[in-house]
Amino acid sequence: MKPDKYTVLLIPDNESAGKSFTFKRRWFILIITMTVAIITLIGVAGYFFIPRTLDYQRMQSGYNELVTERSKVMNLYHDLQRLQQMEGLLRKNLGADLELSRQEEDLGGLVDNDAKSDAVKYSTDRIGNIPTKAPIDGYVTQRMVVRPHAWKNNHYGIDISVREGDPVVASAAGIVIFSGWSTDLGNRVILFHGNNYFTFYGHNQVNLMRNEIL
Repeated sequence: MKPDKYTVLLIPDNESAGKSFTFKRRWFILIITMTVAIITLIGVAGYFFIPRTLDYQRMQSGYNELVTERSKVMNLYHDLQRLQQMEGLLRKNLGADLELSRQEEDLGGLVDNDAKSDAVKYSTDRIGNIPTKAPIDGYVTQRMVVRPHAWKNNHYGIDISVREGDPVVASAAGIVIFSGWSTDLGNRVILFHGNNYFTFYGHNQVNLMRNEIL
């Protein structure tokens, strides 16, 4: 004969009174059945969803790597564009210097050849051609910021706050390859120092140097 009720007796180690719980047989069977069902559902869910979660994590990691690589490619592309622009400006300005040299030769060599050669073809291996000093003394309000994400704005330079009218000087010896207005930096001057060194000077009140050797 099957019992109608089940009693669970809890007896503590100390001398305090124990506790007992009585369950009807059908409620006891229902509790056991629900417990087994919940454990089974958890096992089935883990079997199906854990691999998918791992796959999602792998896909997310691969996506992040692709975004990083794309950001690097975009940065290289922008650098290549800037180098091509600088090459065009350099060729244009050096071409103008060569024309000036030919005109001076036609005038009968009034300009000393050695001095002219030193002025137009400056030495690119001198220490003075490497930009090492600040163009102006002031308070640095923004430092260079290069972020790895393509959707964030980068800042390829430093901003220096000074009094209006303070002169901006070259960071090293070089040749002015651009002096004019630009949409992003206003009055801008670009110097070429040799050995692939370029410096940019923007947000100027007035540009005083144009196609000159410094």
